[in-house]
Amino acid sequence: MEIDSTIVPFRECGEWDAFVRESPLGSVFAGIPWLDIVERMYGAPVRLCLTTVDGEITAATPFHTVRERGLTAVPTYPVTPYTGLLLRPGLKEPHYHDAARAHLRTLAQQAERLSFTLSPALTDTRPYLWEGWRVSPLYTYVVDMADEEAVWEGFSQSLRRKIRRADESGLRMVRVEDASRIYALHAHSYARHESDSPMREGAFARWFEAITASGIGSAYGAESADGELLSVRVVLRDGIRTYDWLAGAGAESEEHNATHWLVWEIMKELRKGGVERFDFRGANTAGIIDFKRLFGGALLPYYHVTIGVSRLAKLSDAALLVLRGLRR
Repeated sequence: MEIDSTIVPFRECGEWDAFVRESPLGSVFAGIPWLDIVERMYGAPVRLCLTTVDGEITAATPFHTVRERGLTAVPTYPVTPYTGLLLRPGLKEPHYHDAARAHLRTLAQQAERLSFTLSPALTDTRPYLWEGWRVSPLYTYVVDMADEEAVWEGFSQSLRRKIRRADESGLRMVRVEDASRIYALHAHSYARHESDSPMREGAFARWFEAITASGIGSAYGAESADGELLSVRVVLRDGIRTYDWLAGAGAESEEHNATHWLVWEIMKELRKGGVERFDFRGANTAGIIDFKRLFGGALLPYYHVTIGVSRLAKLSDAALLVLRGLRR
């Protein structure tokens, strides 16, 4: 078995689109439209670490490098929930381990510090551990929408009551194209929790324009009978999967149960187009998870992996761990 790894610009891999579609770890966040947006937004070329086994692409990771705290780093893409390793389908465990370890060794040569957030579909992170990466668990809720009636029955009783009341109040779902209206509700949601959004309004407007222009995302809103936009969600789609990418709600949203109602309406609308899985894109913040849990999704783990390669990166990471410990 001949294993070889190489680094190429993502546009030079003619097989990339097909590889992402066929990979059990593939998602919209590894597809050409998303990588093109990332490259334009951050001004850094996106490359692929490709590992072949007997000439066939077996493992691949898209990445770009930046300067971060004086180090060359491969960061987790901002606003990109899942990054990192993709594999060809049907790979047996020993072959996966061999290919992944060779792949990670080549990848680690590209920067002094690297971090990725892996797909929930990747459950075996042992190659990362064996190669010295730090592996941390995260969680998300994923709703199986194949059977609409089963989805409804999976909701908590309190959620079903809220949705019925919202229906009776005359809410309607609308498509939202004005980035400023979306961001206003998004910022209000953060302000309600006495924090600031990690994404500034100008950056969001650029991302939203690029996402909608590429056809991989849309924004839906819950509008009251008198035309007030109460709640909004931006969702991204690839095939049968949808990702809850960004959300916001106004002061009157809770009174109308608008956010609960909107998620259900989005699910029903997307299911008409063949979507079968709704990923809430994270369930890691106390308080927020209470809302997401109501929809009866399966709680799935996924993993954040990071490694400091250079001596300076290792010292920096160790210092950060000490500081975090002191703050607890």
